[in-house]
Amino acid sequence: MDKKRTFKYLPIESRCLIPATGFYEWHTKGKKKTKYQIRLQDYNIFGMAGLFKAETDAAGNPILRCTIITISANEAMSEIHDRMPVILTKENESIWLDESIRDPLL
Repeated sequence: MDKKRTFKYLPIESRCLIPATGFYEWHTKGKKKTKYQIRLQDYNIFGMAGLFKAETDAAGNPILRCTIITISANEAMSEIHDRMPVILTKENESIWLDESIRDPLL
């Protein structure tokens, strides 16, 4: 989670949910790349763990940046890619957003 400098030192108050109906992942085999759309069988919409950062540009305009937290791929995803987004269950969404929980991914 701390590999990108932009998001490395964000406080826990910067956690957010990124709603999605699916996501894309690329599978590379040799020089061939294949794009896969991944959807959840049991959910039309789901939340992914994210971090956000609010900044202002040189002209004073607000800029919101966000990133999706990724983890090592589970068994189903590992055939396509070595990582995947942290997909939160409805129950875990409130845990992710709870600022009193210091390390919600453990």
